[in-house]
Amino acid sequence: MRELSFENNRLTSLDVTGMMVACPALQLLPIEYNPIPRDEAQRIITELDRHNVTYYINGDKASDSDNSCDSDEYEIDGVCFSTSVLGSRTFLKAFVLIVVGIVLLGVFGLGARWICESIGYCGSSIKVVETDPAVSYNIRYLDLSHNSLQDLKNLSVLVNLQTLKLDGNELLYIKPETFAKMSNLSILTLGVNHIMKIDLKVLPKSLSMLDLKRNSLREIDFTSVSFAAMRELDLESNRLTSLDVTGMMQACPALQLLPIEYNPIPRDEAQRIITELDRHNVTYKASDSDNSCDSDKYAIDGICFSTSVLGSRTFLKAFVLIVVGIVLLAVFAVGARWIWYEMRAFLVLCCILLIPFSAGVRVYQCSPGTDPNLCIVNSLVYTPNQNPLPQVNRSDTVDHIELRCSRYYYYTPWYSYSRKDLVAVYDAVLHSNVLRSPRSTTMINCHLHTLVMPQNIEVANFFNNLIEVVETDPAVSYNVRYLDLSHNSLQDLKNLSVLVNLQTLKLDGNELLYIKPETFAKMSNLSMLSLGYNHFEKIDLKVLPKSLTTLDLIRNSLTEINFTSVSFTAMRELDLESNDLTSLNVASMMQACPALQLLPIEYNPLPKDEAKRIVKELIRHNVTYYNEGDKASDSGSFCDSDEYEIHRACFLESKTQGSGSFLKAFVLILLGLVLFGVFGLSARWIWYEMRVLWLAVTVLLVLVVDASGQNDTLLVHHCDPGSEAFVCTVASFVYNIEKPQHSRLIHTGDNRNVRLGFPQSTIPRSLRTGESPIPIYDAKLHEELNRPPAVQVSTARMRRLEIPLDLQYGDFSVNKIVEVTAPEPRDSGSQYALRYLDLSRNSLSSIDKLHVLVNLETLIVMHNMVETLESTVFSRMHKLTTLVLSGNAFEGLEFTIFPPSLVWLWVDGCYIRTLGMEGAHLPALEKFVAVDNNLRTLNASVLQTMAPNLEEIFLTDNVFSKETREALQVAFDQAGIAHDGIVPYSDILDYHYHDHNLLDMRERLEAWEVSLGTTAVVLNLLCITGWVGYRIWQTRRQRHQLN
Repeated sequence: MRELSFENNRLTSLDVTGMMVACPALQLLPIEYNPIPRDEAQRIITELDRHNVTYYINGDKASDSDNSCDSDEYEIDGVCFSTSVLGSRTFLKAFVLIVVGIVLLGVFGLGARWICESIGYCGSSIKVVETDPAVSYNIRYLDLSHNSLQDLKNLSVLVNLQTLKLDGNELLYIKPETFAKMSNLSILTLGVNHIMKIDLKVLPKSLSMLDLKRNSLREIDFTSVSFAAMRELDLESNRLTSLDVTGMMQACPALQLLPIEYNPIPRDEAQRIITELDRHNVTYKASDSDNSCDSDKYAIDGICFSTSVLGSRTFLKAFVLIVVGIVLLAVFAVGARWIWYEMRAFLVLCCILLIPFSAGVRVYQCSPGTDPNLCIVNSLVYTPNQNPLPQVNRSDTVDHIELRCSRYYYYTPWYSYSRKDLVAVYDAVLHSNVLRSPRSTTMINCHLHTLVMPQNIEVANFFNNLIEVVETDPAVSYNVRYLDLSHNSLQDLKNLSVLVNLQTLKLDGNELLYIKPETFAKMSNLSMLSLGYNHFEKIDLKVLPKSLTTLDLIRNSLTEINFTSVSFTAMRELDLESNDLTSLNVASMMQACPALQLLPIEYNPLPKDEAKRIVKELIRHNVTYYNEGDKASDSGSFCDSDEYEIHRACFLESKTQGSGSFLKAFVLILLGLVLFGVFGLSARWIWYEMRVLWLAVTVLLVLVVDASGQNDTLLVHHCDPGSEAFVCTVASFVYNIEKPQHSRLIHTGDNRNVRLGFPQSTIPRSLRTGESPIPIYDAKLHEELNRPPAVQVSTARMRRLEIPLDLQYGDFSVNKIVEVTAPEPRDSGSQYALRYLDLSRNSLSSIDKLHVLVNLETLIVMHNMVETLESTVFSRMHKLTTLVLSGNAFEGLEFTIFPPSLVWLWVDGCYIRTLGMEGAHLPALEKFVAVDNNLRTLNASVLQTMAPNLEEIFLTDNVFSKETREALQVAFDQAGIAHDGIVPYSDILDYHYHDHNLLDMRERLEAWEVSLGTTAVVLNLLCITGWVGYRIWQTRRQRHQLN
């Protein structure tokens, strides 16, 4: 561990000794803004100085700046500490925010409470009350108000209850047995529920108070009931339209209080009810003062009644608030639109001010060492209708361009295009005007959404993007021969029907469900078609071209495949692995595909007898029925527990097999137990006394299985048709020096470049679960590939690399390489031809053996585990112009080891603390990136002396003091060196966590639009809150007047 940050916590002490024992390599320990006592802080700083550990980020002990600590902090050696646990830099702000939050919470809480009570629901937690019928409970008072009860059946055993409050639950009805035994119950509150009808006969006769307010009662029947002790009955805010006062008084002769307000009783009926209540001396309102009724209500004798069932107290107010909210939202929407259209010039000016690096035409260079035919362009940014257009500076001999849309910040400042697709559309302008019409283009992992097919492109690889649409013109003749659209989001292939010259089409990993008959009708040259990892349940082979040699249908949902009336005379490979097939007509298939050599059919739910029949017939036709790979190992079984094995091939247990196999399974288990008991005791004797015999039997079985399940035909790989002119692309190539070679490449054409890298999802299952498909690239494999000048082997879990003498271009990124060997040439006049080498994202700890690569122009070693660089590693690389060392672990870096030819240097994310520039001379250096390190000082004059032609420098996310940053900015501005502003670490954190993307104005405008809408909603809520507050104040005022 080199960095550990405790800044802005509540530490009051720190065991530095114990920490250094646990973290001996610690270099940076920010500890500011902790409430550490002054003496303890002085001790900690003294010990950290003794261990040479930096203990703060902004500022250093050499700074002459004034104390930058707040009033509630103290300073020790340039570091600020809080005076107490509560004394932080944001105490006052936090206090104000807390007070404001409490006020708003109170206002909104009261409003929410009032609103939920108005609609009859303020539920929260309890849904079930568990009781035991065999237990006698003593509880006399139980309040379950404002929960989520729906059923009261478990309460029937609480026979000693005297008070039961159930307001604000979700009750719809009362079961007869609930209160049958509660003879002592006196107070029962059922208000604010959803009761539409209640049978008073099921309630205890001992009740003295019954609260039924704010339910949905439409009638209440007092026939045949008697509540002699009932003094209060609350029927307020229901849906009663009438009331039998005479029947009620007979049932409740002692009744004194009957709140009946806010029921939709007709005026005449209400007048009658009040007259009768007055005659019986029953109070029907809470106080003697008059209440003021709302406009949708009428008053009789000082109490309010609703004019109709729909006319509640809040209906009109809610309607008015909704209308006001809609008006406010419309006003703000129109205002936002006006701002967008009327202030575009001002916004464009802001964009120009905020994005200084995009003010001019951006010119992209090819990565050195990739010429003369290949040009790799890093992080090109393009949007349709962009003005001015970016430019790519390449030679006329380049016919293949690879756009690497890397998000890694060693190509561009990491915060420049965060959360933004660098290239979302590949169209004619990008292809023709920017890239100058290359014949071959590769864009992998670029978040590309739309592809407008260029007319003159021949090879197009758009693997693993987000393409949903491929736009073509039926009136145009397209030259494309090789098209890889694997792992995108295609659902329809209708626009591909015009690509009549296609020889290879890869569509794995899309969202395809079916194929229309016209899609492949004119593709008479199509040889390889990959449709794996889609969602096909059925496929009509008649709509596919008869010219196919390879058809990949792996990992679909095919339940059947019909070869009747089809003919694929050239078909050599058909992949049906991992589908839902339960049968296969091998005879019909061989008639349709007489040249078939490889038919992977594993991991289908074939019944065992059917699988045996299919395998037997395939062996008779000399057809390989599984992928080779690691099945050459000596292990006994390759299948999982839910699979069965037939001649080294794994099949899924049949989905319908389980119903009839129970008895067999029971018998087998019983038989197994008996056999285990019989032979268990003698196993040890058999092992020791008959080892020789067992060994002979095992060898014999292995030989029999191997002879029956595997033919001796090597897996012959041809280049994917249509790709030979630029690079021979081969999928699922297997090479292992410790096992028999089962892959051989047949490469036709003049271009001998080879790509063996394949994505994890297209590796056969047998390879994914086994060892590395290509553990080493050595002289034997290089010879097997016909000594290609350019090789790409990615994601193959390679561990060793032996660089051939004649290799010119090598991309071995994203592997597990721990060792690279390049021995000195035997002939003193020989030299390694390698000009471009990508070893990024491997496990290298040293690159010292690369010193013999004297022709290297580009070397990428980013994200490895290199900690030191030998002084001689670059001494002979006089042509090296691009060096990427990002993401390693250098503590210091001496520039004297770098060759004078260096033009671009990336050392970001390496934890570098010191840069040794004295005595170094890099006259060609134009760009230097040292972002995300631990640099505290940098001598600008020494830097300019070392690199007099420096044009760009990036130093963001270091630990420079404020004075150092300002001095460097002035020095770079005076020297005409473009820089990134040298943003400090703390600002980067703020920027990162708050998503401040100043370079993406479109997202900012969208955020403004959302903010305007949010403001409208907030204002609406404030209006509601204000009205709620006013209503509460008015209600309390009225109650105060009544009292």
